[in-house]
Amino acid sequence: MTPIELLRWDAPGPYEVAFSTRLGGVSDGAFASLNLGLLTADEPERVRRNRRSLCAAAGLILLFVALTRGEASTVVPATAAYPVVTLAGSALFLSESVTVARVAGTVLVIAGVVLLSR
Repeated sequence: MTPIELLRWDAPGPYEVAFSTRLGGVSDGAFASLNLGLLTADEPERVRRNRRSLCAAAGLILLFVALTRGEASTVVPATAAYPVVTLAGSALFLSESVTVARVAGTVLVIAGVVLLSR
């Protein structure tokens, strides 16, 4: 898993700032690290894999932070919205296409969660 460190920021509000190191990742050669830059000579697929790894690690950390601040019965159902966030994030940050099939799949997953939570 990609190392993630939490930095305490003494700012107004309940903020946690996370940043990644360059340790880990699948890039090689001159970019042998967790390279996140698509505007480099690194292979774009490797950069996308690095970004997916970072997003997965950050998502787990955010889930655990949310569980320490709220009740599990509230936090866990709220995380069921992750297919929507994944669809939007993959389009914005990973340059993946949003297709009718992906949107339909996301809607079906959310509908299933709503039905099961009743």
